[in-house]
Amino acid sequence: MHKSDVAGDEMKLSMWMLLDELADFNPKSAIQSGTATIEGFRLFSDADIITSGFVFIGHADDFYDTGKNNVILVHRNDMIFLASADVADVINHVVNAFEKFRSWD
Repeated sequence: MHKSDVAGDEMKLSMWMLLDELADFNPKSAIQSGTATIEGFRLFSDADIITSGFVFIGHADDFYDTGKNNVILVHRNDMIFLASADVADVINHVVNAFEKFRSWD
């Protein structure tokens, strides 16, 4: 059995950690708690059932009238907004953040 097979022993990120990792995008944040409970990510759509273990990533324009190419990351009551960002680039940065912090475990 691997260490990752033990329940509750997974590495988790916080929105503060993701905010730091997304610094190249000049993010704006509304982080209230920032607890380290993010286990993964999902694409954000209005049909999604929000689950607390994921950060949801999507086009902010699908939810707010903000203009082109804005990306939003949402986890519980915490949000990060990225102006003029490509969703694929943001997802790649999030994947890299998970890999980076997993390697520190």
